[in-house]
Amino acid sequence: MADTEANRARYPKPRGGPNGEAGYPIIRLVAILTAGTRSVIDADFGTDAIGELTYARQPISCLQPGMVLLGDRNFATCDFFREVVATGADFLFRARTGLSAMKLPVLQQLANGSYLSHAAGQRVRVIDAELTVTTEGKTLTAEYRLVTTLLDPIPGSRPGTGQALP
Repeated sequence: MADTEANRARYPKPRGGPNGEAGYPIIRLVAILTAGTRSVIDADFGTDAIGELTYARQPISCLQPGMVLLGDRNFATCDFFREVVATGADFLFRARTGLSAMKLPVLQQLANGSYLSHAAGQRVRVIDAELTVTTEGKTLTAEYRLVTTLLDPIPGSRPGTGQALP
């Protein structure tokens, strides 16, 4: 945002890092948008000294059954899972991998390679994937984990089985 005295009073510049002080005040914004039109449904914002999850708690009150909330790995926490599920909406979040990953035991392996598990007392499906991106200069490969309350890997299948309905 603009580097004015009034903005700095309310939204201070972040602490300096190895490259020195930030050139301008920064705000943290968490918004819920529609996927099709990118219209803002609800949002909350403030100083970047407060984390995304704190700001996310107010906008999720607009969620309803039939909606799917997409979120990056900072939102993949057991407490936030519970809060989203309480609205009746579903979620699909990227989750951490490696040593900092939440423990998601394999309860049932599905035919497409995903599996059913439990997180925060909620039945979820876990999708582990390896994505490769190739540009002119290089190729990068990374492991990703998605956690979702959408349990059916194949639309029109029996819930949690991936097997077609008769």
